[in-house]
Amino acid sequence: MYLMGLDVGTTGCKAIIFTQKGRIVSSSYGEYKLYHRRPEWSELNPSEVWDTIVKTVRESIEGAVDPKRIAAVSTCVLGEAFIPLDKDGNPLYWSMTTFDARAEEQTKWWEENFGAEEIYKITGQPLTSYMPIYTLPKIQWLRENEPKLYRETSKLLCWEDYVNFKLCGKAAIDLSVATRTMMLDIRRKRWSTEILELAGIDESLLPEVY
Repeated sequence: MYLMGLDVGTTGCKAIIFTQKGRIVSSSYGEYKLYHRRPEWSELNPSEVWDTIVKTVRESIEGAVDPKRIAAVSTCVLGEAFIPLDKDGNPLYWSMTTFDARAEEQTKWWEENFGAEEIYKITGQPLTSYMPIYTLPKIQWLRENEPKLYRETSKLLCWEDYVNFKLCGKAAIDLSVATRTMMLDIRRKRWSTEILELAGIDESLLPEVY
C-alpha cells in the first residue's frame, strides 16, 4: 500500500507518493497563476487551481502505482484564503489570498468597534488592520461589494476545506485552519456565536469544525 502527500501553495502544487516506510515512489509538480486585478488584490482562480491539482495527482500516479493501492491522502493547503461555493459546490468568485489587502476597512471596523484585545481573547489572533489577512473581514468585503453573489453562497470554505471537500464530499475544517479565520472560539473549539452575530454571518455557511 502507498500514501500520497498533496501540497497546495499560492503558485503551485506538488503530489508525492510514498511507500509506508517513507520511500518516495514518484512525484509531480504543477503551477498556476496568481492574479493581481488591482494593486492591492491577490487572487487565485479556484477552477484553475483544482484543474492543476487533478493533473498533478494523475501525473504522480501514472506509470508508478495502482491508484487502488493508495491507502490515504494527506493534504497541506494554503492557509486562510477562502472560496464561496454555490449549492452545487461550485466556486462563485475568485479566492482572496492571505496577502490580498482589500479588506482593510472591514478589519479596521473590528479594531474600532470590538477591539483587538477582545478579538485576541476569543480567537487567539492579533488584529492588524494594516495587513488584513484573516478570512472574516474578506467575507464581509464580499458581502458588501458582491451582494448578489453572496446571497447565492451556500458554503464558505478555506482552501484546505475545499480540496478535502472535492476529494471526500464533506464540508469540514480542522482546528488549525479554523483558528486563522478570526471566527473560532479557541477555548470552546467551535465557531464564536458572538463574532458571527456581530458580523451577520450565518453559521450554516461555515464548515463543521473537527
